[in-house]
Amino acid sequence: MKKKITAVLLICVCLAGAVWCFNPKVRTNVFVALHSSSLEEAYQTGIYPARIGDKYMNDWPGEHPMAEFTLSTFGLVPSTGYYGCYYSPDDVPRPFQNAPVPLVQTDDGRWEWAGEGDNHGTTSKIKDCWYYFEAHF
Repeated sequence: MKKKITAVLLICVCLAGAVWCFNPKVRTNVFVALHSSSLEEAYQTGIYPARIGDKYMNDWPGEHPMAEFTLSTFGLVPSTGYYGCYYSPDDVPRPFQNAPVPLVQTDDGRWEWAGEGDNHGTTSKIKDCWYYFEAHF
């Protein structure tokens, strides 16, 4: 009986760990913790990789420029959404791909945007100059 209880508890712990590891916000926070300093420096010099591992980077100019890192996608192929983070050198929250749509603050450190059709997303502050995003289409 003890072996069965131990096995069930071990399975529960493993499942909880897997859920935690695959959580988009957790994965993004780890990415920012590991790479933010070097990416901020690279942004200042203008010399940074288009890819960091399997992470795609896009530079979006504008009144408030941003460097966006798409970490993964949601949905089936073709993808219906994206998540990741972006560096905002002037620490201004922005919509996905710096689109010209307004952000509406819904909570302290959290904003939402809506585009045409069912396009929508959220952004939330991770730390100074770094934000998490989700975009759905």
